[in-house]
Amino acid sequence: MNRPNRIRALPVILCLVLFILVSLKFAGYNLSTDSSHTNSDHSNGKITSKDDQIKNEKSEQLRLELDAKTLELQQAKEKIEELTKASKQQKCQSSSELEKKLINSQQSFEKLKTDKNKLEKELSEKDSQLAKYALSATSPFEGQKLVHLDMKGAPPKMSYLLKLLPLYKKLGATGLLIEYEDMFPYNGKLAALSRNNSYTIEDIAKLQALALKLKLAIVPLIQTFGHMEFVLKHDEFAHLNEVSHHKMVICSTCNGSQALIEEMINQILSLHAGVDYIHIGGDEVYDLYKHKNSRQNFRSKEKLFTAHIMTISGYISKHWANVRVIIWDDMLRTWSVDHISNLKDYVIPMVWAYWSNLDEYFPNGMWQRYAKVFREVWIASAFKGAGGSDNDFPPIQQHVGNHESWLKIIASLQDTGITVTGIALTGWSRYDHFANMVELMPSGMTSLALCLGVLEAGEMNHKVVATASRQLGCKTNITVAINRKYKAENCSFYGSTAFYAIGIYYQGTVHYDRARNVIPTWHTKFQRNRNRISPFRLERAYAECMQSKKYLQKARFIARKAFNKLFFSSDIYEWMITKILTKEANLDNLLKKLKDYKVES
Repeated sequence: MNRPNRIRALPVILCLVLFILVSLKFAGYNLSTDSSHTNSDHSNGKITSKDDQIKNEKSEQLRLELDAKTLELQQAKEKIEELTKASKQQKCQSSSELEKKLINSQQSFEKLKTDKNKLEKELSEKDSQLAKYALSATSPFEGQKLVHLDMKGAPPKMSYLLKLLPLYKKLGATGLLIEYEDMFPYNGKLAALSRNNSYTIEDIAKLQALALKLKLAIVPLIQTFGHMEFVLKHDEFAHLNEVSHHKMVICSTCNGSQALIEEMINQILSLHAGVDYIHIGGDEVYDLYKHKNSRQNFRSKEKLFTAHIMTISGYISKHWANVRVIIWDDMLRTWSVDHISNLKDYVIPMVWAYWSNLDEYFPNGMWQRYAKVFREVWIASAFKGAGGSDNDFPPIQQHVGNHESWLKIIASLQDTGITVTGIALTGWSRYDHFANMVELMPSGMTSLALCLGVLEAGEMNHKVVATASRQLGCKTNITVAINRKYKAENCSFYGSTAFYAIGIYYQGTVHYDRARNVIPTWHTKFQRNRNRISPFRLERAYAECMQSKKYLQKARFIARKAFNKLFFSSDIYEWMITKILTKEANLDNLLKKLKDYKVES
């Protein structure tokens, strides 16, 4: 064949080769728009929070982008096929022009394919997340539900507590997590730990008998490391402090510490025969590894903590083989798997968190590390006592959101191998033994009813509110407030009169805060010296003071009578002093300031 003939044949050969390559490429790739992810239906998923709605909208946007990319890919395929067909018919002006067009088309096709693959992966991840959210929003919690009784602040009289148990059962609880602190009837060498009006042995027997009748499990909680203020404040045990003047953490390496803890456990479990679990605390051990004995005996905080917990758990297993040991988990959260593994056969962690949004609350990889060690965990939410160290009413929306968030986490753990055995709904009465009281039990009842309802229903909805309101005998639906504006609800559960009184008191605090906030803004020394006083603002402050006094006086009158049936006189006295009488005295001083400047209401 001569040179001119070879040149004329070259475009045909190139077209044929490229056609074969393109055909092979398309044979190995599916451009169908009917892939499973594009037909995913999330219409049945209940998206309840703003964060979830954003995730859903993002997923839908990705789906639209993917559809657009699929269309572009189809168009690119058609263009390449058109060029290939033209080459077969020898309509190409030149081999170089055809080659250039095919290469450009192929590059565009590859880029589109890469973009499509990226979108598919991202959409798959979003679909997976949404599936978990949708599942959690419609899945009731079927494990144990324990109501936490924190006796360190305004413990209920036993007559009141026995009235509460049937109500807890009706609301959906399956048991009690009882933190006795100084309300337990310790005796012998430990007699000093009990307050003067602590429960008696007979009281504990009545409580257990009724719980057994109602099929409510009891899990006693005894602090054995941190939060031992009620023990370490006493002179006879002061030498066992990890930091002598803090009175919080026991020195686990000091002589006498182990014997003290063992005797506390002996006395607690001797009055709780037949329990399946005991909780030994272990949270917020702030002073860990500060005593010289601790540093001399252990190389790290982790080894010290582990040794102490293992010793206590081992003691319980030796004497009560059927009792399993629970600890708070917070000290373990950032530990390596190697450190956590030492506790594998000794304890079950109870993972606690009280915020309304727990999506990014825990350390990265914590659940994966726990899954490598523990087959089961407990979790702990809050229905009161976790929204502020001086709160009087629980921020209901925060607590409801906390339970919704926990339901999502429980759903996300289904593929990890971890079983969530139960949840403890904590109801703290003080942040620690030395702190002021937070919400009393009556003011937390509406929050508790709603939180148990959320666990029962798997979500928060109008039916949960209506059911909780009916169970508590409320004439109108419970107020689920966004910004902590509460009203004194009219309900008929046992203790509801105290609940109403606290609601009246809360309204008084609203006016109190408004009046008090005027002084640093409109009544400073600088302003007075320059006669820059706003009569309008001060007149309003005076009116707020008078409104506050009216509500506080009414609350004091109602509460004094209602509280006597529920609480001990020493606790009523403390609440009256720290809550009402202190505010009334402050209001008198504020009114005097305002009257001195001739401000009239």
